[in-house]
Formats: sequence, C-alpha cells, structure tokens
Amino acid sequence: MADGTLARMDVLKQGDAIRVANSDGIVLIDTLSTLSIAQPAAHATFLTLSTSIGANLTLTPEHHVPVGEDCCTTLKQATDVAIGETIYHVTAGAAVTTAVATAVTKIAQVAKKGLHSPVTSHAHYPIVDGFVTAFDSATKMHLASYALPLLEATGTTALIRRAFLGRSNTKYIDDSWSSHLHMA
Repeated sequence: MADGTLARMDVLKQGDAIRVANSDGIVLIDTLSTLSIAQPAAHATFLTLSTSIGANLTLTPEHHVPVGEDCCTTLKQATDVAIGETIYHVTAGAAVTTAVATAVTKIAQVAKKGLHSPVTSHAHYPIVDGFVTAFDSATKMHLASYALPLLEATGTTALIRRAFLGRSNTKYIDDSWSSHLHMA
C-alpha cells in the first residue's frame, strides 16, 4: 500500500493507492485502475522466482518482470527469466526510494488459485510481493503511460474496458479480488 503496509489483493479496489516503481526504478505512489485483472476462482500454474535476498516472487509464466542491469528498461515474461538474472525488490514498509537489484537463485512451478494483474492509473510498475512487476510488455507499458492518465482523467477507463476488452472471460478489479499474492 502507499504507506508501505502489505495488503492482500483480494481487499484492493479501484482507486487504492499502492507503491509502484517508475521506469527508472524509483519508488512512488499510483492508484489501481479499473483495468486491473482479478480472476480469483481461476486455477493456474505459477512460477516462484527465489532470490539471493531470500524473498520470492510468485507470478504466472506470462506475467512480465523487469530484468537486467537497470530497472525498468528491459522486461521479460517470467517463463523467460533465468537463474542468475537480476530482478528488482523493494522492502515493504521501508523508506526505500529505489528498487534494489537481486539475483534469481531458483525457479519452481506451483499450482495456485487466483489470477491477478494490477494495472495502475499512470502505467507505473506495480510492486507485488515486494518485487517490481509489469502488467504488459515494455512497448505496451510505454504506450499506456500516455493513454491511461488521459482515460483516468476523463473518466472513460471503464467505458473503454467495456467497449474493447469486455468480450473475453476476463474479470476486473471492480468485479472481485482474491489471491495469495500481496501488494507492497
């Protein structure tokens, strides 16, 4: 959350202020958009990325995460992250202003319930389980950084969602939330 406390995704709602990172890895505050995906009943295979600091990030193989020498210019899907690769961590509750690099030491598959993808109103990088994540590819994150603030400011985000994204079985944050992941 914005104050650094942990909150389960199942209690979050549109407009909640959370800690995020910008494209330079600087920690700031953004709000959750109605475009955030929440499918609490879905069952899926997840990857758990264990790191050199002893913290773990659990996410779907398709979820994106910043990797490499600098946060957050290069994004990979979790399935493409390798042992030894760098991902970025932010300690919950700490007065940290920048995400810190940590190496992936182990990758394991786990079955879990609940699919979620937090999308922020200004297209910043959500911090999930203490790690910087991304809700899409680098190109789409960049485009969203221009489009989402405009949609949010004009109050048309939900309209756009219904008009262009409402045809799938995807459920969104204002429908319901439930997960074993935590936002920081």
